[in-house]
Amino acid sequence: MSFQTAYWQAKANNRRYATYITCRPVAGDNIEKYALTAYERVLQASLKPACLLESATHTGQIGRYSFICLEGEDTFVVQSQNDLVTLKELLRANSPESMEEVSPGWKLNLPFVGGAVGFLGHESISLIEPTVYRHTVDLHGIPDGCFVFFRNIIAFDYEEGCVSFIANVPVDLPLEEARKRGEHETERMFHTIFRSKRHKRKRETVDTKLIFSDTSKDEFLEMVHRAKRHIDAGDIFQVVLSQEFFTQYQGSGVALYRALRRINPSPYMFHMRFGDECKNMVLLGASPEIMSDIQNRTMRLRPLAGTCKRGANDAEDTALGSALLNDPKERAEHMMLVDLARNDIGRFCTANSIEVPELMRIVKCSHVMHIGSEVRGRLRQGVHPLDACLGSLPAGTLSGAPKVRALQIIAELEKQRRGVYGGAFGWFTDSGLDTCIVIRSAMLLNGQLCFRTGAGIVADSVPENEFAETLRKARAMRLALEQIGAQQ
Repeated sequence: MSFQTAYWQAKANNRRYATYITCRPVAGDNIEKYALTAYERVLQASLKPACLLESATHTGQIGRYSFICLEGEDTFVVQSQNDLVTLKELLRANSPESMEEVSPGWKLNLPFVGGAVGFLGHESISLIEPTVYRHTVDLHGIPDGCFVFFRNIIAFDYEEGCVSFIANVPVDLPLEEARKRGEHETERMFHTIFRSKRHKRKRETVDTKLIFSDTSKDEFLEMVHRAKRHIDAGDIFQVVLSQEFFTQYQGSGVALYRALRRINPSPYMFHMRFGDECKNMVLLGASPEIMSDIQNRTMRLRPLAGTCKRGANDAEDTALGSALLNDPKERAEHMMLVDLARNDIGRFCTANSIEVPELMRIVKCSHVMHIGSEVRGRLRQGVHPLDACLGSLPAGTLSGAPKVRALQIIAELEKQRRGVYGGAFGWFTDSGLDTCIVIRSAMLLNGQLCFRTGAGIVADSVPENEFAETLRKARAMRLALEQIGAQQ
């Protein structure tokens, strides 16, 4: 499709932007290693919001794409139900209509060419479910949701060996002026990542001997005992309890992301620098789990529940995975959460479209293995992807069952609000979204780094074992921090 056609379609459909793309081949075998270097140059070139979105397998094999979103112009904060209505209007107006293929011969099939990147936090569910009350202690002051609209994006396509420079240009400009704007913006992005002067990296500092928790071991064990009393009373079947770790940290978090990327390669890897509207927070992570993925009106959830350590070799992996799959407690807990995912999808999808194409298979991460399943369905007519995502929050694997009562108990037992932990992070457009659960992730705010891990509590849970699971899930982040500390 030509840019001219895209321009007139966008104008006819009351979109604000049409998408202009140039695609350039990249020589060399290490293109996947350059995306992070390019992102560092983007962060150095401007103080505006920016983010890097990547994907990898547990073996470290990078996914097909890396996306760099740069120079975020508009930020929208969600704090009320009315804000959700406004956000959907903004997604409608700011989602690009289509794209131009400027370089002949390149087949572009990019999943994301413009829109919003951001998060909906754990407490955002209270915007639509008033019976889930908010914890009174809010140490971080992060909003329920924060979305940055990006009009300039750089996409690394490792399968095609090319880099696409994407500029979403206003359709209120005359056609030729809009075309020139697109040419100028894409050329400027090319210069930023390939030709601009590279500054010396600033050292990032952390003292790994001073990592604290908001919850002592005794307090966590008592939380588990209290949760089990709720289970015995029939209030819930399961609840996920967590603790927050924190330490002093100086730096942009890029070095930590680089270490986490190497130690814990995951399907959802991200680093995002927010602006003043979100207290200049940096959010980074390597999450193994989809929150919700909605493409072409098909919604997918992939609950991961049931955890064991990785083996030293393939044979040990197989033995440990088999033991996990045959553990009655783990199977029961997992099936409970598959049913919860079916219930979440059933609120937004047609009944005859709901299916479970994958049930109880082993999913390998860098340091642990999980039991994973997939639930999918077709959105009913009139359901907006944002509503389906928010209505599924938090995932059952981070809350419990029944979900609303489990969330009430979490607010009763834990020390403070969870904030971004357990929420959804990813990209959002008017027609779809791709989000992960914010786990195996960290937040940098006011010189402090915070990360949180949890464990699912059921009737026969052993408190000591559940506490140990929270420590095991924190291992990858601790190893990444230790690497930063060793470089000081």
